[in-house]
Amino acid sequence: MAIALTAWCFGQRAVHLFNDAAVQDQLKALSLAQHAVKIGGNATVLAVLGNAFSLAGNLEMADFVTQKALAVDGSSAWAWSRSGLLDVYKGRPGSAMEQLLIALDLAPDDPLAFNTTIGVGCAHFQSGRFVEAARWFERGIAEHPALWAHLLLCPASYALCGDKQKAHRSLANLQRLYPELTISRVRAALSVLPQAFLDSLANGLETAGLRP
Repeated sequence: MAIALTAWCFGQRAVHLFNDAAVQDQLKALSLAQHAVKIGGNATVLAVLGNAFSLAGNLEMADFVTQKALAVDGSSAWAWSRSGLLDVYKGRPGSAMEQLLIALDLAPDDPLAFNTTIGVGCAHFQSGRFVEAARWFERGIAEHPALWAHLLLCPASYALCGDKQKAHRSLANLQRLYPELTISRVRAALSVLPQAFLDSLANGLETAGLRP
Protein backbone atom coordinates (compact mmCIF):
# COMPACT_ATOMS: atom_id res chain seq x y z
CA MET A 1 0.00 0.00 0.00
CA ALA A 2 2.82 2.41 0.85
CA ILE A 3 4.37 2.02 -2.60
CA ALA A 4 0.98 2.28 -4.32
CA LEU A 5 0.13 5.48 -2.45
CA THR A 6 3.52 6.97 -3.28
CA ALA A 7 2.94 6.21 -6.96
CA TRP A 8 -0.48 7.86 -6.70
CA CYS A 9 1.09 10.94 -5.11
CA PHE A 10 3.59 11.34 -7.93
CA GLY A 11 0.74 11.00 -10.43
CA GLN A 12 -1.19 13.69 -8.57
CA ARG A 13 1.85 15.97 -8.63
CA ALA A 14 1.82 15.82 -12.42
CA VAL A 15 -1.92 16.28 -12.91
CA HIS A 16 -2.31 19.05 -10.31
CA LEU A 17 0.59 21.12 -11.62
CA PHE A 18 2.68 21.00 -8.45
CA ASN A 19 5.77 21.95 -10.47
CA ASP A 20 7.18 22.08 -14.01
CA ALA A 21 8.38 18.47 -13.92
CA ALA A 22 5.14 16.72 -14.86
CA VAL A 23 6.82 14.22 -17.21
CA GLN A 24 9.37 13.21 -14.57
CA ASP A 25 6.62 12.83 -11.98
CA GLN A 26 4.60 10.62 -14.34
CA LEU A 27 7.63 8.43 -15.00
CA LYS A 28 8.24 8.10 -11.26
CA ALA A 29 4.58 7.19 -10.71
CA LEU A 30 4.80 4.57 -13.45
CA SER A 31 8.01 3.05 -12.07
CA LEU A 32 6.60 2.77 -8.56
CA ALA A 33 3.28 1.35 -9.76
CA GLN A 34 5.05 -1.27 -11.86
CA HIS A 35 7.06 -2.29 -8.80
CA ALA A 36 4.01 -2.44 -6.53
CA VAL A 37 1.90 -4.48 -8.93
CA LYS A 38 4.50 -7.26 -8.80
CA ILE A 39 3.97 -7.46 -5.04
CA GLY A 40 0.18 -7.58 -5.28
CA GLY A 41 -2.38 -6.62 -2.68
CA ASN A 42 -6.05 -6.38 -1.82
CA ALA A 43 -8.76 -4.56 -3.77
CA THR A 44 -7.92 -1.20 -2.22
CA VAL A 45 -4.24 -1.47 -3.15
CA LEU A 46 -5.17 -2.49 -6.69
CA ALA A 47 -7.63 0.42 -7.00
CA VAL A 48 -4.93 2.85 -5.87
CA LEU A 49 -2.58 1.36 -8.44
CA GLY A 50 -5.28 1.81 -11.07
CA ASN A 51 -5.27 5.49 -10.22
CA ALA A 52 -1.49 5.71 -10.34
CA PHE A 53 -1.25 3.94 -13.70
CA SER A 54 -3.95 6.12 -15.24
CA LEU A 55 -2.35 9.37 -14.03
CA ALA A 56 0.93 8.10 -15.47
CA GLY A 57 -0.80 7.60 -18.82
CA ASN A 58 -0.85 3.79 -18.92
CA LEU A 59 -4.60 3.20 -19.29
CA GLU A 60 -4.19 -0.42 -20.35
CA MET A 61 -2.44 -1.36 -17.11
CA ALA A 62 -4.81 0.85 -15.13
CA ASP A 63 -7.75 -1.06 -16.55
CA PHE A 64 -6.11 -4.42 -15.84
CA VAL A 65 -5.48 -3.76 -12.14
CA THR A 66 -8.85 -2.05 -11.66
CA GLN A 67 -10.77 -4.98 -13.10
CA LYS A 68 -8.70 -7.27 -10.91
CA ALA A 69 -9.69 -5.16 -7.90
CA LEU A 70 -13.38 -5.57 -8.78
CA ALA A 71 -12.88 -9.31 -9.20
CA VAL A 72 -11.32 -9.49 -5.73
CA ASP A 73 -14.01 -7.32 -4.12
CA GLY A 74 -17.07 -6.28 -6.09
CA SER A 75 -18.13 -3.99 -3.23
CA SER A 76 -15.00 -1.81 -3.41
CA ALA A 77 -16.19 1.78 -3.93
CA TRP A 78 -12.66 2.85 -4.84
CA ALA A 79 -12.47 0.20 -7.57
CA TRP A 80 -15.86 1.20 -9.02
CA SER A 81 -14.84 4.85 -8.93
CA ARG A 82 -11.54 4.13 -10.66
CA SER A 83 -13.28 2.01 -13.30
CA GLY A 84 -15.73 4.83 -13.97
CA LEU A 85 -12.98 7.41 -14.27
CA LEU A 86 -11.13 5.15 -16.69
CA ASP A 87 -14.23 5.15 -18.88
CA VAL A 88 -14.15 8.95 -18.81
CA TYR A 89 -10.58 8.77 -20.08
CA LYS A 90 -11.67 6.31 -22.78
CA GLY A 91 -14.52 8.56 -23.94
CA ARG A 92 -17.35 6.38 -22.59
CA PRO A 93 -19.45 8.79 -20.50
CA GLY A 94 -22.52 6.54 -20.23
CA SER A 95 -20.65 3.61 -18.73
CA ALA A 96 -18.57 6.00 -16.64
CA MET A 97 -21.66 7.58 -15.12
CA GLU A 98 -23.14 4.20 -14.19
CA GLN A 99 -20.01 3.02 -12.41
CA LEU A 100 -19.34 6.31 -10.63
CA LEU A 101 -22.87 6.39 -9.24
CA ILE A 102 -22.42 2.81 -8.00
CA ALA A 103 -19.30 3.98 -6.17
CA LEU A 104 -21.22 6.83 -4.54
CA ASP A 105 -24.02 4.47 -3.51
CA LEU A 106 -21.50 2.09 -1.94
CA ALA A 107 -19.64 4.72 0.07
CA PRO A 108 -21.38 8.12 0.09
CA ASP A 109 -19.48 9.22 3.21
CA ASP A 110 -16.02 8.22 2.00
CA PRO A 111 -13.64 11.17 2.57
CA LEU A 112 -12.44 10.75 -1.02
CA ALA A 113 -15.93 10.55 -2.52
CA PHE A 114 -15.46 14.07 -3.87
CA ASN A 115 -13.17 12.58 -6.55
CA THR A 116 -16.06 10.38 -7.68
CA THR A 117 -18.44 13.35 -7.57
CA ILE A 118 -16.11 15.34 -9.80
CA GLY A 119 -15.89 12.28 -12.06
CA VAL A 120 -19.67 12.34 -12.50
CA GLY A 121 -19.30 15.98 -13.51
CA CYS A 122 -16.71 14.92 -16.09
CA ALA A 123 -19.12 12.34 -17.55
CA HIS A 124 -21.81 15.03 -17.88
CA PHE A 125 -19.30 17.41 -19.42
CA GLN A 126 -18.19 14.80 -21.90
CA SER A 127 -21.80 14.36 -22.97
CA GLY A 128 -22.24 18.12 -23.46
CA ARG A 129 -24.45 18.57 -20.39
CA PHE A 130 -22.53 21.56 -19.07
CA VAL A 131 -25.15 22.77 -16.57
CA GLU A 132 -25.26 19.34 -14.92
CA ALA A 133 -21.47 19.17 -15.03
CA ALA A 134 -21.29 22.50 -13.21
CA ARG A 135 -23.57 21.27 -10.45
CA TRP A 136 -21.49 18.16 -9.85
CA PHE A 137 -18.21 20.06 -9.93
CA GLU A 138 -19.60 22.56 -7.42
CA ARG A 139 -20.76 19.71 -5.22
CA GLY A 140 -17.30 18.13 -5.33
CA ILE A 141 -15.64 21.40 -4.34
CA ALA A 142 -18.18 21.86 -1.55
CA GLU A 143 -17.44 18.35 -0.22
CA HIS A 144 -13.70 19.02 -0.21
CA PRO A 145 -11.64 22.19 -0.80
CA ALA A 146 -10.37 20.82 -4.11
CA LEU A 147 -9.57 24.16 -5.73
CA TRP A 148 -7.86 22.34 -8.59
CA ALA A 149 -11.35 21.30 -9.69
CA HIS A 150 -11.81 24.86 -10.97
CA LEU A 151 -9.71 23.60 -13.89
CA LEU A 152 -12.89 21.77 -14.81
CA LEU A 153 -15.53 24.01 -13.25
CA CYS A 154 -14.47 27.22 -14.94
CA PRO A 155 -14.47 26.02 -18.55
CA ALA A 156 -16.72 23.00 -18.29
CA SER A 157 -19.63 24.85 -16.83
CA TYR A 158 -19.74 28.57 -16.35
CA ALA A 159 -17.89 29.71 -19.47
CA LEU A 160 -19.59 27.19 -21.75
CA CYS A 161 -22.95 27.91 -20.14
CA GLY A 162 -22.54 31.61 -20.79
CA ASP A 163 -22.23 32.89 -17.22
CA LYS A 164 -19.09 35.00 -17.71
CA GLN A 165 -19.19 36.54 -14.23
CA LYS A 166 -19.01 33.14 -12.54
CA ALA A 167 -16.42 32.01 -15.04
CA HIS A 168 -14.17 34.92 -14.09
CA ARG A 169 -14.59 34.18 -10.38
CA SER A 170 -13.69 30.55 -10.97
CA LEU A 171 -10.69 31.58 -13.05
CA ALA A 172 -9.56 33.89 -10.23
CA ASN A 173 -9.54 30.89 -7.88
CA LEU A 174 -7.37 29.02 -10.36
CA GLN A 175 -4.93 31.87 -10.81
CA ARG A 176 -4.50 32.26 -7.06
CA LEU A 177 -3.58 28.59 -6.87
CA TYR A 178 -1.57 28.55 -10.13
CA PRO A 179 -0.21 32.07 -10.85
CA GLU A 180 1.64 30.89 -13.98
CA LEU A 181 -1.25 28.86 -15.37
CA THR A 182 -1.71 28.69 -19.14
CA ILE A 183 -3.96 26.65 -21.40
CA SER A 184 -0.95 24.74 -22.73
CA ARG A 185 -0.02 23.70 -19.17
CA VAL A 186 -3.57 22.51 -18.56
CA ARG A 187 -3.45 20.43 -21.74
CA ALA A 188 -0.14 18.88 -20.73
CA ALA A 189 -1.27 18.11 -17.18
CA LEU A 190 -4.59 16.57 -18.23
CA SER A 191 -3.30 14.77 -21.32
CA VAL A 192 -4.88 11.52 -20.11
CA LEU A 193 -8.29 12.96 -21.07
CA PRO A 194 -9.67 12.49 -24.62
CA GLN A 195 -8.74 15.14 -27.17
CA ALA A 196 -12.31 16.37 -27.59
CA PHE A 197 -12.58 16.81 -23.81
CA LEU A 198 -9.32 18.79 -23.74
CA ASP A 199 -10.45 20.95 -26.66
CA SER A 200 -13.66 21.87 -24.82
CA LEU A 201 -11.70 22.66 -21.67
CA ALA A 202 -9.30 24.85 -23.63
CA ASN A 203 -12.16 26.68 -25.36
CA GLY A 204 -13.88 27.34 -22.06
CA LEU A 205 -10.69 28.56 -20.38
CA GLU A 206 -9.96 30.83 -23.32
CA THR A 207 -13.49 32.26 -23.10
CA ALA A 208 -12.91 32.94 -19.40
CA GLY A 209 -9.68 34.79 -20.19
CA LEU A 210 -6.85 32.33 -19.49
CA ARG A 211 -3.63 32.86 -21.43
CA PRO A 212 -2.74 30.37 -24.19
